[in-house]
Amino acid sequence: MITEKQIDNRIQELLNSDFHYFISLYEDKYGRIECYSELEDYMLKKYIDIFSVKVTFLIFRLISFFKPTDVYIELTEIHLDFDNIFDIEPYKNIRDRGFLVLDSVLQNVIKKGGTTINIYIKKNDTLIYISDGFNIVVFSEDKQFIKTIKESCSLIGLNFVSVK
Repeated sequence: MITEKQIDNRIQELLNSDFHYFISLYEDKYGRIECYSELEDYMLKKYIDIFSVKVTFLIFRLISFFKPTDVYIELTEIHLDFDNIFDIEPYKNIRDRGFLVLDSVLQNVIKKGGTTINIYIKKNDTLIYISDGFNIVVFSEDKQFIKTIKESCSLIGLNFVSVK
């Protein structure tokens, strides 16, 4: 059985990996338009609520493919501006807190920040890193799961962009 310390070490290794993917509203993470930062500011004001709902749906869909014990979900350092209404400790698995709590935490992090979320799927050694705004990063070498993520993103109007 894998320990929390081993999971944390593996998460750090994956976060330092050069090959990863972005889940984005755009076809290219950095856009090919000159006014990308202006567009992103506008999108953050107008569409962050829609994006956070889509990402929450996507995460719930993806983790439902696995037994709850195969999915490790943690918040990283929690800053004062994070609305920690569920009294969540950093770096502790919250997968068993239920979907209402997970929904609230995901929405809060995407919309307001204050912490980041690591979702580690032990079965296929995949990490989904979520921070504020449109910052969703996937680290995985599981080709079948990558295909599933890409198809799921397409279904809900998100883009899955590889970065090498």
